[in-house]
Amino acid sequence: MLSLINGDCGLDEATRGFIEKALDEYEDKVFLEDFSWIAELLPISSLKDYILGYIIGRMLSIAFTVYFASTKILLIFPKKITDEDRIAIGLIVGRRALEVYDRIEQMLHK
Repeated sequence: MLSLINGDCGLDEATRGFIEKALDEYEDKVFLEDFSWIAELLPISSLKDYILGYIIGRMLSIAFTVYFASTKILLIFPKKITDEDRIAIGLIVGRRALEVYDRIEQMLHK
């Protein structure tokens, strides 16, 4: 576990690369969306937190989808996800969440 926290990701380089690329493409598109309607439609207390949760959820979904697709491509047969890979994917998304949070702040204060 400590090696994962220190950046020694259990994912193979190809799978990690696929995940990072997919998340880059998603991040480039998500901030073009208009989220203002959400606050008008739903009784939420923090639009910023709602957007962050939405984006993190989508990023996790994308990361796991790419993980299973890439392991199927690389191994012919899909493998069962290991705890180490699950943690590594969470750390990739977690690292990006801090950057996303700052971008949400900028987006909301335009």
